[in-house]
Amino acid sequence: LQTSRTAAAQVASGAKSFVFSNQSSLASGESSAAGCYGSEASGFGSWAFGQLVVSSGYYSAAWGSTSVSGAMGFGIGSQGNVSGRAAFGLGTNCNAYLMNSIVVGTYAFAANGDNQVTIAFPMSGSTTNATPVELLSKEAFGPTTSRALIPTNTSWSFEILVLARKSSGGDHARYNRSGLIYKNATSATTTIEGSVQIVGTDIISAGASSWAVSVTADTTNGALKIEFTGAAATNIRVSAWVRMVEVGYS
Repeated sequence: LQTSRTAAAQVASGAKSFVFSNQSSLASGESSAAGCYGSEASGFGSWAFGQLVVSSGYYSAAWGSTSVSGAMGFGIGSQGNVSGRAAFGLGTNCNAYLMNSIVVGTYAFAANGDNQVTIAFPMSGSTTNATPVELLSKEAFGPTTSRALIPTNTSWSFEILVLARKSSGGDHARYNRSGLIYKNATSATTTIEGSVQIVGTDIISAGASSWAVSVTADTTNGALKIEFTGAAATNIRVSAWVRMVEVGYS
């Protein structure tokens, strides 16, 4: 149902798709839907509702005036971008580029994402020995993983909360770290300013005294790197919650 259009393609052309709009929307993805004004739903199972909204990732959804290209991503607000898989962006001028992240944007200084807060970026890993393992963000339905990649010419103020638990129970540990990391023009410039700070006191059971967490600058990938070291012949699962305040300035 659409009252007017300015191009022949502005219809529900995808199989099992529909358009509910006052003007110029299109739903080209299978099982997609578009509504309001100038919205485009091109991803399989995507939804786009608002003004000049674009939802191109499969099973993605965009509301307001956002653009969502990340598969299973969701965007709501004004003039934001969501490119991370299963990422959630909201507010104004957000740029949710990390997988599984939740990002709140505010008015951009110059470009989307240069003035925002990532309120949650989950990372995890598991280990059976005393070799350090890098924590990554992971997808439930495939092998895709993501590091905490920093955009060029960007600084992060970060806080990390890590929880580890042994398979048989009884041993577990909690760590809290914070700091400032930045990347200039290349990945090789990725640097932690000063040193990573221990927030409060680590809470560690008696049998976990040899476990450890390290936070470093990954100068190969241009990322914030979190590693966990467990113990020999010990099955341990590790989960981390990361949040960042982000400012970009070229």
